[in-house]
Amino acid sequence: MVTITKTDDSPMQEYLGKIQDINRKINKVGIEFPDNLLACFFLMGLPMDKYEGLLRNLEREDEKLNTKTVKAKLLLEEIGLLHTVILLKEMVTITKTDDLPMQEYLGKIQDINRKINKVGIEFPDNLLACFFLMGLLMDKYEGLVRN
Repeated sequence: MVTITKTDDSPMQEYLGKIQDINRKINKVGIEFPDNLLACFFLMGLPMDKYEGLLRNLEREDEKLNTKTVKAKLLLEEIGLLHTVILLKEMVTITKTDDLPMQEYLGKIQDINRKINKVGIEFPDNLLACFFLMGLLMDKYEGLVRN
């Protein structure tokens, strides 16, 4: 169980399932891990760069570590990460068209930015300005983008 790691291309449910399968096999031979140790096994194989915040939050909680809580938080975290990626993709693919007024175009990007802020990601103003400029039609606004 300690050698199983969560990779970017494997869903969280699959990762947790592998650990649970091994745990069931071990249980069949009469060895039973305490629930809080199994919860630690869930956390051990996570990539620290992506789950450090979640791990720190779990550290701060007063409640005892258990598999039910850890599984729920990991699955919710994955949904949050996927949602953020979807929002970022949406932000960089919004295009200013002739039939989309500038104010509405800017409002769409600001709305997505507010949603992304809710999950703890804040872009510096200069990066947000780049998102605004990326969606402008290059042929129509080329001079503005180059300056």
